[in-house]
Amino acid sequence: MLKEIAGNPASSVETRDHAQQQLMKITERTAREVELEKLVVAQGFKDAVVLIQDQSATVIIQGTSLSGSEAEKIKDVVGRVALLEPGSIYVIPKP
Repeated sequence: MLKEIAGNPASSVETRDHAQQQLMKITERTAREVELEKLVVAQGFKDAVVLIQDQSATVIIQGTSLSGSEAEKIKDVVGRVALLEPGSIYVIPKP
């Protein structure tokens, strides 16, 4: 929908600019999520999904359990890349 608005000459300049800005935010957030997924997997986890929200992030890793030190490593990496405090990063193991 944002692509249609951004490319529609009938939309006002302000509306097109706003749609383009939103598309850029989505693209940047997606790129960060993919980067973080790769970094988490590089720490030895089989698979990971990272979802970044405005003020928090959720990391779902494949596994039945997670030690405190593993969770802290994940929170550290996610916090540095996503510019979030560790308390706003949630790590969830999923079998």
